[in-house]
Amino acid sequence: MESKYSVVEFLQDNTSSCGYCKSSHSSHSTGMWAYTMTVEDYQDLIDRGWRRSGQYCYKPIQKLTCCPLYTIRCESLNLKLSKSQKKNLKRVGKFLVEGNSSTKKQEGESDSDSASEFEPGCEIFDKHISNVMDQKSNKKIGGLMEVDLSASGDSASKPKEVSAHVETIEDITEKAVKNVPCPSSAECSEKDSPNTPKPGVGRDVSKPQCKKAKLLRLEKKQKKLLEKGLPVASVSKKEQPSEKTLEDLISEYSVESAVNKLEIHLLPSYSKEELIKESWHLFRKYQMIIHNESEDECNYSTYHSFLVETPLKPQQKIRGNPSQLPMGYGSFHQHYRLNGKLIAVGVIDILPKCVSSVYFFYDPDYSFLSLGTYGSLREMELVRSLNKQSPELCYYYMGYYIHSCPKMRYKSRYNPSKLLCPEVYTWHPIADCQSKLNNEKYARFNEDPNAICENSIITLNEVLILHNSVAMSYGTYKLRVIGLSESDDDEVRKYGELVGRECAERMLLYR
Repeated sequence: MESKYSVVEFLQDNTSSCGYCKSSHSSHSTGMWAYTMTVEDYQDLIDRGWRRSGQYCYKPIQKLTCCPLYTIRCESLNLKLSKSQKKNLKRVGKFLVEGNSSTKKQEGESDSDSASEFEPGCEIFDKHISNVMDQKSNKKIGGLMEVDLSASGDSASKPKEVSAHVETIEDITEKAVKNVPCPSSAECSEKDSPNTPKPGVGRDVSKPQCKKAKLLRLEKKQKKLLEKGLPVASVSKKEQPSEKTLEDLISEYSVESAVNKLEIHLLPSYSKEELIKESWHLFRKYQMIIHNESEDECNYSTYHSFLVETPLKPQQKIRGNPSQLPMGYGSFHQHYRLNGKLIAVGVIDILPKCVSSVYFFYDPDYSFLSLGTYGSLREMELVRSLNKQSPELCYYYMGYYIHSCPKMRYKSRYNPSKLLCPEVYTWHPIADCQSKLNNEKYARFNEDPNAICENSIITLNEVLILHNSVAMSYGTYKLRVIGLSESDDDEVRKYGELVGRECAERMLLYR
């Protein structure tokens, strides 16, 4: 259905077993089916705690669910790489240059740094969602024939189709605005633990610490200058070289003589059938080996509805932003090809303010490269590259952070990251949130007890409805349809409060 409007159908709350604590009937969420959706509306929805699996959008009922899920995003422009993340980039780089497949994880690295164990954006993909997809995927709704509104919405232009042209990260970087530097990462100051070493281990704390050779050479030079009557300031300590950026560490191993060649191609979600089937074969191998799924559980239909189908329609422009991206906005797959062979796929949404990670899977034969971590870092590189063309696009959304599940805490290692307050929808440094979550599973992060989200206050009669192919306000809908009850009001009010006033007055609620 071609429309400048998003069209959604509000569904009943879902109760299912939890994939984290393994409790039955303890995971609670609200869902809706998105027939079509603009990238602007989806951006606003994820900024209110929503996520999508295929065309199914869901929002955890935080106070009720056993393992609360908090939306997490990283400020990619100010990314501070950890030691293990730098080692990951170097290990992949050395593998590309030297072709040594026996490369092992270095000290300080662990699988928990990686998105390979639990991928962002798929936290509650279960049988319920699969059933909803089966029911809704073939359902067709009538086209929008009439708009019965006093003000017929915005004047956004009709979305243009995105071609299936393959773009590499290098292509995107070349098209970026020249001479726009990425903000450099501030140096991380890590304080060592002051623990006294065991006898026979470490230096003797009763003796003064030995000076480094560099400092001894500097003192020697200063002494000679003093003897000659010259000012010591002339040999002041040189400025420390700036810390290498993410781009520096990636390009460091991009040499012509490299044994292996890695290319990353950015493709629209709906690309050529042979490419979709190729990625499905990789997905099936990954799910069966890494997640112990049966062949039937990761069949082509499941893959297609979960990771190919999307409500997001390709858009070249977005409201209020004159910037254009060469590939546009919408849903994409990043294909990682090693010497032409597909070894990993990153499923992402490119939105007005962010790149949102949906899923990441890879060839288990290359597990030694920790491709989950590497994929996340390359997706952040994409954010930084796109930011040069669209300054508002500066965040990397990693799905949900689940503090009650230790294996999901790896997301906090991408620094600086913030969590979304589940009540006021404001962003807060993750370290501040963790101190609260250590005491209780559910927490409000906004410290002001009187703070409220103005966007959560709706006017019921102004919620937009799609009925019999006609768009109208809920107030008009009530005048036209006989037999409505208070339960209809309650359902529409609940929907409006969950999606927010702006989306409720912009999206069409199918009834």
